[in-house]
Amino acid sequence: EMTELACLQGIDVLGTDLPTTLAKRGMALHLDLHGWEEAGTEDRKKGEDVAGEAGAVLDLREDVYVRDRRPLLEGCVSLACADHTRAYLHHLLNEREMLAEILLFRHNLVVLLELMECVSHARAQGDEACGRLLEHVRKQFS
Repeated sequence: EMTELACLQGIDVLGTDLPTTLAKRGMALHLDLHGWEEAGTEDRKKGEDVAGEAGAVLDLREDVYVRDRRPLLEGCVSLACADHTRAYLHHLLNEREMLAEILLFRHNLVVLLELMECVSHARAQGDEACGRLLEHVRKQFS
């Protein structure tokens, strides 16, 4: 919804508590923002990113991440992705360490900033590009 508003209404500044709210719940944004410009992104399976994982949000409290040595999101430049694994973040959450929330907040903020950069780029290209970006993001949330 916020991507649609930003794209179609020309909103450049976004005030949201989403990064904080998700971090407090042990969740990380998992948006694949690559490839939305290419024709054929509509062929990607509904709700599946390039890593084959469903959904745009990871709940790191789940036990599936106990031994997961991957970063939260491939290609992400956040500190959480650059220096830490999903397993480590899962451990921090289980131990109720404050560092977990900090790393998740910063990661979620980086992903939102990258999303807004994509929105700006799509707006500069016109309505068709905005439509491709919106469809790309919607598929990951469904």
